[in-house]
Amino acid sequence: MRSRAPRGPVVAALILGLGIAGCGPSSTGVPPLAPVKGTVTLDGRPLPGVGVVFTSESGHSSFGKTDPQGRYELGFVRGLKGAIVGPNQVWFDGKSGLERPPGPAFKDPIPKKYGPEGDLRTEVVAGPNVLDFDLRSP
Repeated sequence: MRSRAPRGPVVAALILGLGIAGCGPSSTGVPPLAPVKGTVTLDGRPLPGVGVVFTSESGHSSFGKTDPQGRYELGFVRGLKGAIVGPNQVWFDGKSGLERPPGPAFKDPIPKKYGPEGDLRTEVVAGPNVLDFDLRSP
C-alpha cells in the first residue's frame, strides 16, 4: 500500500509558484527598475570620469560613469537600464575613470563621505528619475 502525500499543500504551493512566476519583472528574476540619470558636480563643477553606484536595500547595485560634463545614466545587469525602485545608498568612485591602477601620488577627487562607507541615500521612484548630486569638498 502506497502512502499518499497531502494534496492540499502541494496544490497551494504550485498555484503560489505560478502566481509568482507570472507577469512583470518578478517573472524574469529582475526586481522593479526605473530609469535613473543625472549630473554629478563637485563644488558646482562637473565631475568627469567618476563611477556612480546605487545599492538597494536588497544589496543589488546599479552602475554608471560620468561623462566630461558630469552626466551619468545607470545600468543594471544584462543590458537593463536603471536602478531598483525604493531606497538606495549612493556612492561615487573617483578611481573608476582611470585607465590603469593609480600610483602612490593619486588623490581621489571624491571626498570620503561620498565613498562606499558614506551615508548618502536617495529614493528611486517608479518612472523616470533625474537625480543630480552636488558634492561638497570638506
